[in-house]
Formats: sequence, structure tokens, C-alpha cells
Amino acid sequence: SLEGDKLIAHRAGDVVVYAYAVENDVYEADTLSMTTVVSKVAQEIVWVQDLSNLYVLDTVVLNATAKTEVSYAVSNESVATVEGDKLIAHRAGEVVVYVYATESDVYEADTLARTILVAPLAQEIVWALDSLEMTVGDTLVLNAVATSGLEVSYVLDIEGVVLLENNTLVAQSAGEVVVTAVQEGDDRYMAAEEVSYTIIVVADVDAGFENLSGGQLNTYKVIRDGQIYIIRGEQVYDIFGNQL
Repeated sequence: SLEGDKLIAHRAGDVVVYAYAVENDVYEADTLSMTTVVSKVAQEIVWVQDLSNLYVLDTVVLNATAKTEVSYAVSNESVATVEGDKLIAHRAGEVVVYVYATESDVYEADTLARTILVAPLAQEIVWALDSLEMTVGDTLVLNAVATSGLEVSYVLDIEGVVLLENNTLVAQSAGEVVVTAVQEGDDRYMAAEEVSYTIIVVADVDAGFENLSGGQLNTYKVIRDGQIYIIRGEQVYDIFGNQL
């Protein structure tokens, strides 16, 4: 538009500007036209938001701004999705969030991309054994659970003392074994801190200490100062059958 001798641009496009020289007693009238191109104004998306502590299952309202309306998209919808201006994290990993400022009659379009890391959730193993002692032939069901609901597995530090079958320990021979509960995590949960117990397996004294002194003698198991002793007649043995 024109205000006196001022040309004011409102939106992008071509405009013809006419200049008129008026007629008077001396001069004839004259007209001149010039086509002027009005260009769009560049714009910049502004996005100042701390997303460094984004975890699986979080929902965050994105707050990017521009001169025109903005919209969002993501590079990997298995990691996160967008619903309007809400970013929803589904699993751990990296995802690129794209912000688009739309083009208008006045402003050029603009795009901004930002890589965001979605962190896994923490979990822990909850495990309490009723007994840390077994006799050869006993079975013990292992009942550790993870707060994530993921399945817990078990690892033995040595073989031969117990047999691990379907989360059940079967005592095979006298000795000590460390049983460790493990949950390695997945695309939502980080690995849990391992929990271990030391299991003591004692021999079946009636079967394992026959004829040590000859004849049939009374056999007792005694726990003193945290140690287990087998007393058969006048002899004392440790849980491995070694005479003391």
C-alpha cells in the first residue's frame, strides 16, 4: 500500500507501482510504472527446552516457537511418538525430533532438528530366601522378582554342589555355592543390580558318615559360632566330611 510517498509491503508477491506526473499549463501529464517483487521474510524457530532427563514412558509438552504455526515429527516412532505438541517416549534409544514452521504470505518456512536421548528406567531385584542351608537331596525354589516385571535368571559360581533346574535348586553334595539373581534389562529397563546368596549344603549324615568309627553310632549336627559341625560318636567332622 501507499501512504504519500511511502510504499509499505504487506506480503510476498509482485506489485506494479505507478507514478503519475500531473498536467499543468506548461507540461503534459506522464505516467511511469515499475514492477516490484516483495520477498518473504526469513524466520527462525526458537526451541529452548531441557530434554536431557527424558525417560521411557515420559510425556513432555514441546515448546518450540516461530512467527508461524509449528508442528513436530520424529525419526523413529518405535522410540518416541508425537501427538500434537506432546512427545511420548516408548523405549530407550536416540530419536530425532523435527520442528516445522509453516510458510505464509509473509514468512518463509523453517525447519529445526534435535537429537534426543531416551534413557531406560531403573529396576531392582527383590529377593529374600527363607533358608540358606540345605541337606543333600533337598530342593529349594528360588523366588526372586524384578520390579520391572521382567523374568529373573540365576547363575551359580561353581558346579556340583547344587543343580539348577527351572529356578529350583537341588542339593547334590556338601559344600558352599553362591547363587546370583540376574536381570539384564531390555529396551525399556536398564540392568538390575545383581543379588547373591551363599547356600551351604550339608551331607546327609546317616548316609555320608556310615562306618566312620565302626558300628552304628549316634550322629548329631551342631551349629556353633556360625559354623556347622557333624558329631558322630567321639569324632567331629566339618560339613565336607573332614575329621577335625
